[in-house]
Amino acid sequence: MDKLGLKGVDINKLKRDTSKAVKDIDNKLRDITNRRKDIEASENANIEPNNNSDKVSDNKSDSNTSLNKDRADDVFMMDISDIHTDEKRFQGRDKLNEDAVERIAKNFNYKDQDPIHVWKDPKNGKYYVLSGHHRLEGAKRADGITKVKVVDKSADFKTEEEAINFAKREANYNRTQETIIESANTLRDLINQERNETDNGKLEKIRTQIKDFLRMLMANATSVRNLAYLNPKGKVISALKNLERSNDDTYNFVLGRAKWIGAVREKYPVITDEHERELFDSLMSEEGVKAITNKGDFLKKVGDIVKSSNF
Repeated sequence: MDKLGLKGVDINKLKRDTSKAVKDIDNKLRDITNRRKDIEASENANIEPNNNSDKVSDNKSDSNTSLNKDRADDVFMMDISDIHTDEKRFQGRDKLNEDAVERIAKNFNYKDQDPIHVWKDPKNGKYYVLSGHHRLEGAKRADGITKVKVVDKSADFKTEEEAINFAKREANYNRTQETIIESANTLRDLINQERNETDNGKLEKIRTQIKDFLRMLMANATSVRNLAYLNPKGKVISALKNLERSNDDTYNFVLGRAKWIGAVREKYPVITDEHERELFDSLMSEEGVKAITNKGDFLKKVGDIVKSSNF
């Protein structure tokens, strides 16, 4: 990869360029959050469930669980202690958005709480969150809240695979502001399944899921696909995570180069994680910024190197 003729990345310069922009964005987000809290506090009254009943409206008690069903819209009240999370199976994101969780906790009220989607795992009989991880965590931190509204999706999803597909590739992308990196994590899981699957029937199903997921991403599909081919624990993704909240010119520049590298990794599987790091260092160096200004040139340079007998 040193045939690109570019120097290493200047990390200190990158940090200086991004520090002020990230700080400015943090201040703006804090102002927006405070204004929103003021509006919510003035408009919403906290509505507690009836102390003598677990009803949302007209309920039918279920002696086997802590659920109580509202037959009109299938909404339940469920003890928080009976709801479990399994982020590895049912979450595409690395971690929860702390600002969102704290906002829910401080302003929690049953009137505005959207029901949390849960699914009963037939293997252990436990209920798991498919959609609503932020709402559940916010309720846990709210004072005096022991129950939340839920919708049981067990009848809709008979298998674990169906529940995972809903949670990671439909519900959480649409319900929350999932970042491009989190979406890439979800797509990467599918791509790895595709690579390792030997059953033709299952393989076709996975490929259909990939197509459906990319279609759902719409304008972000190409970006997510590119990032899905990067090392999730590598330097490129780490740089994006450090900058993703800023949404400024520096972030967009780094994202663009990350997409280029992801594209060549998809096209040339022989490129390793170490090559990925070297490519990123070269592109982010002062000479690299000046020498390679478009994706086409980059793809051609890397392609020529990969095809050479010395690679």
